[in-house]
Amino acid sequence: ENPEDFIRAVGSHICHVHIKDYMLYDTPSPDRKCHATRLSNYLCDAEIGTGKIDFQAVQRAFSDISYNGMYSLEFVPGCEEAEVKRVLHRLTVR
Repeated sequence: ENPEDFIRAVGSHICHVHIKDYMLYDTPSPDRKCHATRLSNYLCDAEIGTGKIDFQAVQRAFSDISYNGMYSLEFVPGCEEAEVKRVLHRLTVR
């Protein structure tokens, strides 16, 4: 299971995309918001591009389905403006 396969499978039904990243931990990280999984590990917030998501593969999948809808980006609290610009650049450069 990965995001790009899911995007291709349901592509015609996607009308808005919410982008965030995460790290996978065996125990919750005390300094990040974490969610328990069915596999008894934790998905914890990460700055976009620093976690487990392969955003180049995700971007290719959106290109493959000709997605041209809206995106929203979720940043970790305290993110600096320079980081926001870096992420936006990385997501838009092909």
